[in-house]
Amino acid sequence: MKKNNYHHENLREHIIEEALKQIKAKDVSKLSIREISKKLGVSHNAPYKHFKSKDDLLCALIKKGYAEVTQNFADIVEKHKDNYVDTMTELGKMYIKFNTEKYEYTKIIAAFDYQNSKYKDEVEEVFLKAYSHHSATLLKGQQAGVFIDEDPRYIAFITRAFVHGIVALMMNAEEQIDFSFSMFWMAAKNKKPTKKEIETLSIIQ
Repeated sequence: MKKNNYHHENLREHIIEEALKQIKAKDVSKLSIREISKKLGVSHNAPYKHFKSKDDLLCALIKKGYAEVTQNFADIVEKHKDNYVDTMTELGKMYIKFNTEKYEYTKIIAAFDYQNSKYKDEVEEVFLKAYSHHSATLLKGQQAGVFIDEDPRYIAFITRAFVHGIVALMMNAEEQIDFSFSMFWMAAKNKKPTKKEIETLSIIQ
C-alpha cells in the first residue's frame, strides 16, 4: 500500500476529518482507527502519534465541534445584546442547525460515555464554555424581568427538551427522542433537576 507523506500537524487534521466522515456514515461504535489509517494511506500506528485511543479521538472531535458552537453562540449574543428573547431564539435556531446539518457531532455526544472516561473533565469544560452564553442570557433576562424568576437550570431543561425534540423530528433519531422526552417529563412533573442529572444530560449548571 502506498504511504502518504503527511506533515505531522496535517495528519492530525486529516484523521479528524476522516473520523467525522465515518461517523456520519455509520454508528460511532463502528469508528475504526485502523480503517482511518487505511483510508489515509498511512501506517496503522501513525494515528496513535496524535491520539492515544479511540476515546481520545472522540474527545478531540467534541472539542472541534463545540468550539464552533461556542463561537456561534458568542456571535449571536454580541449581535442581539440586550434583546434576550431574540438571543434565546437565535441560540436555539443555531443549535438546531448545528445538530441537523452536522449530525455526526450529535451522534458522538449520544454514544460517547465520557462521564465514565478519563476525559470527563475535558468534555464538561467544553460544554460549560459553550452553554455559558445560554445561562448568562437566561440570568440577564431574569434580572431584566423578561423571563420568569425560576431556577435557570430548570428553564434550561425546558428549552433543551424543546430544541432536541425539534432535532428528533427533523432527523427521525430515536436517541434524540429519548433525550428530549427525559427532559420534558422532568419539567412537566415540576421536578427540579439534581446536579447529577444535569451532568448526565450535559445541561448547563
